[in-house]
Amino acid sequence: MQPQYPQQPYNPYQGQPQSRFSLPEGRKQRFAIFGILGFIVFAIIIVVGAVLTSGPPKSAGLIEIAARQTEIARIAETGAKKGKSAETRNLATNLNISMKSDVGQITSRIQAEGGKVDKKTLKSRENLKTDEALIKAEQSNNFDAAFEKEIFKQLDAYQKALKRVYTTSPSEKTKSVLDELYRNAETFKSRASRQN
Repeated sequence: MQPQYPQQPYNPYQGQPQSRFSLPEGRKQRFAIFGILGFIVFAIIIVVGAVLTSGPPKSAGLIEIAARQTEIARIAETGAKKGKSAETRNLATNLNISMKSDVGQITSRIQAEGGKVDKKTLKSRENLKTDEALIKAEQSNNFDAAFEKEIFKQLDAYQKALKRVYTTSPSEKTKSVLDELYRNAETFKSRASRQN
């Protein structure tokens, strides 16, 4: 039901009754209102566009590194259990401990940069083909060589990821951590290559 307004009789000498709301009458006033509305729409489009086109979070590279560390630690744990020689078991045990410690360092850097990481993300680089290759090598009594070759390959890819994230990281603290991790990986890589 429409609200009732008191109707005044129409008088042709007084002109049209004034409406309750209308746009401002001057050309400059209308231009100002449409200009403001246009600016608001433009600002909304810019904000939405920025949100939709923003790249990955700055911690994405660190998350990849943490996932690689988790996979190397998992492979090293297998090497510690199934290695035939004391050298291989020693390398695997030390690498496992080091990588698990390094995951903690990277996880704290991820959180410091506002990122989040969960167990599923950490296991994202898990490769079951590696397990199959190590099982076949164990069955053919060639586990140590296959393990060391795989660890060397994993550490090499890990170092490349460290280098890439290092060059793009704006944080000096993160760069310091990445540099330390790179040097640690180099030590393990040289040990793995000497045993081949």
